[in-house]
Amino acid sequence: MLRTFLIIISLILPLSSSVFANTEADKSNTNTTNVKAAKININTAGEEELQQLDGVGPSLAKAIIEHRKQQPFSNVEDLMNVRGVGKKIFEDNKDRLTADK
Repeated sequence: MLRTFLIIISLILPLSSSVFANTEADKSNTNTTNVKAAKININTAGEEELQQLDGVGPSLAKAIIEHRKQQPFSNVEDLMNVRGVGKKIFEDNKDRLTADK
């Protein structure tokens, strides 16, 4: 009977650790999603914040900042007036953008 009990425990134990591992991974994914869900104001965001957008690296973030120094963005669609920001980058990010002044 003791032997049967030990066999059952040895089968259950590995399963329980994988359940806890998945729970931790789910929490991690939730945190990433929350960070991505925050709106980014293209009229006030710094380089690092702009780089959180899909397809925006350091040089494109600088170009966005330089463009808005010349003329602030009236709406999020104006972002496509920045050289290097095409329809794909805009479409990938439009739900995460705001152009508040």
